[in-house]
Amino acid sequence: MNILGIDLGSIKTGVTYITGDISAPVFKSRLITASDKLPIDERFLEILRTVTVTIDAQSPELVVCEYPFNIMGNAKILVEMFGVIHYHCLMFGFPFLPLPQTKIKKYATGKGTAEKSDIRMQVYKEFGLDLAEDEADSFFIAHFGMSYVYGTDKQYRQESVDALKAPKKKKGKKKSA
Repeated sequence: MNILGIDLGSIKTGVTYITGDISAPVFKSRLITASDKLPIDERFLEILRTVTVTIDAQSPELVVCEYPFNIMGNAKILVEMFGVIHYHCLMFGFPFLPLPQTKIKKYATGKGTAEKSDIRMQVYKEFGLDLAEDEADSFFIAHFGMSYVYGTDKQYRQESVDALKAPKKKKGKKKSA
């Protein structure tokens, strides 16, 4: 197994990869940081270089990345970063799964309105790991990917995965009588 989870940030990006066997997964999390004193474009490049090098080095069977939506101001750069990572995965043949933030929250805690601190606490309670908030998010993003590929034994987590896998309903005009 080799799953990579990414929680993008313009200063701090959490990355977790899961290796090993489904019965004994090994989680490795780290925080990629860029100086907030750098111009946004330089931070963008610094983080993206590190993330793409990590993807290439791990050769994951699945890359899962939080999809940034409803972003305002300078944080709009996250949408561009997401696009570059998605493009990189497409170009080099790494399967890619975009994951909405609400799915991560629901998967990690059982409720879609959880705060970052709730996710961090869940990592600690369940796995005994004291991770920074962005690392904790990437942890459950990768964990979601593991469940997406291999399944999970927690019902609320499997429901989150199944909801993402369900075919989208087509919106169309209602037929008039």
